[in-house]
Amino acid sequence: MNQLSQRITSNPQLKICTDVCAYWSGSMYDRREAIRNFYAVSIKLIGPHVKWYQTETMSRPHARIEETLSLVDFWIDDARSRRQIITLELESSEAPGLPSDRAFTLEAIETEHLCAGACHLILPLDVGLVSPAKLLAFANDLFAIDGFTYGIGGFAINWNPRMKAATLVKNEFPYLAKRYPGIDIPYLIATLLTVNQGIKSINWLTMLSKELWGSLELSEISSIRSSPSVKIHGIAAGGSIIQAGPRPLLGDTYSRETMTDYLVVGRALSSIRCRTHPAIIPGDDEFTSIARTEEWLARFDG
Repeated sequence: MNQLSQRITSNPQLKICTDVCAYWSGSMYDRREAIRNFYAVSIKLIGPHVKWYQTETMSRPHARIEETLSLVDFWIDDARSRRQIITLELESSEAPGLPSDRAFTLEAIETEHLCAGACHLILPLDVGLVSPAKLLAFANDLFAIDGFTYGIGGFAINWNPRMKAATLVKNEFPYLAKRYPGIDIPYLIATLLTVNQGIKSINWLTMLSKELWGSLELSEISSIRSSPSVKIHGIAAGGSIIQAGPRPLLGDTYSRETMTDYLVVGRALSSIRCRTHPAIIPGDDEFTSIARTEEWLARFDG
């Protein structure tokens, strides 16, 4: 049931959606096929709707041109195009600069001291609300090729941290975090700084690489397997997708929606969750922001 408040649905700078996000530690050029596959599946789902694109060198979104959807393949095939920050944002909104419910972002850092990246697919909210089986099938396709460290999928917001109204959107994060624990707040460039230190958090779907899955204690795996409504799906890449219950949840605290299955998964994976994530939830100062962010990221630790 859609329990979203008017405060959220009436904000044009913030869109509640269904999403799947994949993170990797290391160079994007060492996982070309995984990225290529994630992007190809994404474009199959949203390509006809894309109207705008923006790269890290652009100050504003530009109208889609013929070459737009070929940029990712061009970049990953030609290492000469390597930059320290690599960004491609695709949106389908009616006006440029506004978030939509069919979007894609590639964000990568390629420096001497840090290489990490993420692919983020945004789909309409109804995919999660009405068709959770489709979301699981999409995730299986998106993660089919080995190369990602971990990933999450479920409900999330789509927003643009580069837009002029970003500060106003961030001011809604404390409310979102408190009222809707089932909604992820992506901040890709911040999360990339800590991909090699553990997972950001969990969501309805949590994908772990075979290395991360293998790092879990037997007791942690047993606690997941002991819950009849939590499913573990093997994937072609060799890792696992953990499904927290039959469908994704918003977790509306005002209606006291319980998230028992999310808590089962969160507790089991708490040992591999990063504890040093940069601030996402704003506060009065940097210390408060980091503390609020850690409290939010730990919401399913139990």
